[in-house]
Amino acid sequence: MLELLVKGETDVEVLVKEARGALRKKESELKEALAGKLEPVYRLLMRQHMEQVRLLQRHVEEINQEVAGAMKEHVATLVRLTKIPGVDLYGAQELLAEIGPNAAVFYSAEQFASWVGVCPGSQESAGVNYSHRSAKGNRYLRRILCQICLGRHSHQALYRQPLPSWST
Repeated sequence: MLELLVKGETDVEVLVKEARGALRKKESELKEALAGKLEPVYRLLMRQHMEQVRLLQRHVEEINQEVAGAMKEHVATLVRLTKIPGVDLYGAQELLAEIGPNAAVFYSAEQFASWVGVCPGSQESAGVNYSHRSAKGNRYLRRILCQICLGRHSHQALYRQPLPSWST
């Protein structure tokens, strides 16, 4: 629809036929919004913005190809990571990039949780508890893990599945 507007299409019926998704249900509102005149300067700006979007899409595709090339030697690790409920390919790539291919540098799950910054601290002196805030840790990995947990929790089919035995 935007491409047609940029090319100079003014027929509202032709533009409405190009509607996709939720816009199809709002045909009368769409006709009302499309009625009017689009000045040439705004067509120019729309065309420039659309070119910029296409350029950014090409950049993202180039980056994705570079990441895919860098991850080729870690395919087995990526496959294992994607078997974790809630982890897709992008999540697995992010985990691999942040943790590295060898998680054996962490002696225990507790040490890993501490490094990420998801376990609360506990300071006690003379029976008085002080800070229970989590350490700062690796903020990027913490965000990735939180997104994975939220994605798993919000997806009803995954939420109803029991956690794997290794997670307990």
